[in-house]
Amino acid sequence: MKNVTMENIFSLYSDYLRVPKNIDIDYQMNYDLCINKYLSMNIKLHIIADEDPSSELQFKQIFGLGAKYVFHEK
Repeated sequence: MKNVTMENIFSLYSDYLRVPKNIDIDYQMNYDLCINKYLSMNIKLHIIADEDPSSELQFKQIFGLGAKYVFHEK
């Protein structure tokens, strides 16, 4: 669809000087949708698996809804 954009970013990191077997995972999904010429929406998901601060998965979700109106000068 021409009004929908989806982006996936997947990264793997390793601290090869301290503990090389621990691999940190960083995943982002960005979804943007243009509803019409006045409304747009975006949804973002960010997941991190990092052994250093916590052994649990960390989630961040963002939802945005925007409205646009253009004033024309005569």
